[in-house]
Amino acid sequence: MDEKSNEKPKYATDRQSMLKVCRIDYFKAGGPGGQHKNKNQTAVRLLHKPSNTIVTASSQRSQKANFEVAVAALKAKLDKLNFVPKKRIPTKTPKSIIIKRKEDKKARSKKKQGRRSVDEDIKKISSLMK
Repeated sequence: MDEKSNEKPKYATDRQSMLKVCRIDYFKAGGPGGQHKNKNQTAVRLLHKPSNTIVTASSQRSQKANFEVAVAALKAKLDKLNFVPKKRIPTKTPKSIIIKRKEDKKARSKKKQGRRSVDEDIKKISSLMK
């Protein structure tokens, strides 16, 4: 979050406030890790209700370690949701660019005027031939 802006973040990211509005689910994790991981409820799922963000952690064998991983992941996601990009201030076009653009435009118009005279000559000749 930008320190210069006075806006409050949309979602609180301190641990206590986050966990107050979260639903915490524990479930059995699958995959490698042995009997302890597969039989006990070691995986953790956090549902942040205000943002409807779900984070799951089941990489560790202990429930406490998975809980810490899930909280860190949720904080990272909420920080990303809270990010407000700085307003872009448009810059003025340099004078040299403006001059070059006008010169290019003049050159294009001269080229088109040259085509016009040839087209008119062809029309006159074709009308005389008829």
